[in-house]
Amino acid sequence: MHRSMTESHGITIFDIAREAEVSIATVSRALGEKPNTASKKQKKVIEIAQKYNYKPSLAAGGLNRGRTQLLGIVMPEILHPFYCEVFNAAAAEARTREYSVVFHRIADGDEGYQSFLDLLIRQRPDGLMLAGGLVENAKGPSKLQFLQHLQKYMPVVILGQSVEGFICPCVSIDLAEATRASVRHLDSLGHKRIAFIGGDPINRSSGERESGYYEEMRRLGLDADYYEHHEGGYSPLDGEIGVVKLLTRLRREQWPTAIIAINDLVALGAIRQLIRMGLRVPDDMAVVGCDNHFYGAYVNPPLTTVDLGTVDAARAAMMLLLDPPAMGTESLVHRREPALIVRESCGAKLGRRHG
Repeated sequence: MHRSMTESHGITIFDIAREAEVSIATVSRALGEKPNTASKKQKKVIEIAQKYNYKPSLAAGGLNRGRTQLLGIVMPEILHPFYCEVFNAAAAEARTREYSVVFHRIADGDEGYQSFLDLLIRQRPDGLMLAGGLVENAKGPSKLQFLQHLQKYMPVVILGQSVEGFICPCVSIDLAEATRASVRHLDSLGHKRIAFIGGDPINRSSGERESGYYEEMRRLGLDADYYEHHEGGYSPLDGEIGVVKLLTRLRREQWPTAIIAINDLVALGAIRQLIRMGLRVPDDMAVVGCDNHFYGAYVNPPLTTVDLGTVDAARAAMMLLLDPPAMGTESLVHRREPALIVRESCGAKLGRRHG
């Protein structure tokens, strides 16, 4: 050999092939999942690899088997707590199968689908999990065609609501029930004027939560039409703005006694604005969030929220991607139920509200 191979550091498949006097393809087959142990050439390759403690790369082995050992996750962002939880849980599940995960960002409203599609086809991951913007706002023939074309090249699973006309495994969370549970809980505490703030009307998950709010308010005989949803977003600032918009358009005696926020971040902004306006939470106004992010237990007051089971849902989606169900043999849509987490911001410890 042209250089010493007394240790494994820096050893390549080419070095192994030179010492064994065989082709690269023979080395690749010998170090693959199912080597031919009867082959003298492959046996020699294995002995040399063991001598230098050589470990073949997963990428090289994947190429030999027609797989990359890479999975893609497509989301609008990764810094938001919800998407951070999704990515971490999915990546952890992938690692148990010796897969690596690559994050791909497509922001809400991003129209650069063709260049993104070209990139994915060139990279050719072994599968793709879609969450957020791309499937949340999947309307019109162009997006459906994009998804269908993408599926021709790799398996796809959706974390979120299924897309009409697009057949693939899907793990969804009953977001309407998340809001219904919040309304029922507040009603049980005596609240009759309950508002709902935050969200984006274009986003399908926002629409599902909003529909749950209206359904439960009407079922309980509460005035859902008057305390209507105020368009906003998903940040603490949107919570602050939502409170200002809501309260400034009403007389004081008409103010709601409870607010349901689209998520925990909006709830934090709402609490801050209420305190800024001289209101006490939950004494003057109760607040309920959604998502059950870790910080909710540490704010003042601790935040009542709804646990969507995000971690379990992301792991389930990744398992479906790695072990897809046979088409027609079982349901492709796996629905998961949320759970209400009661803390102090709803005023449960104050007892039932009167008036």
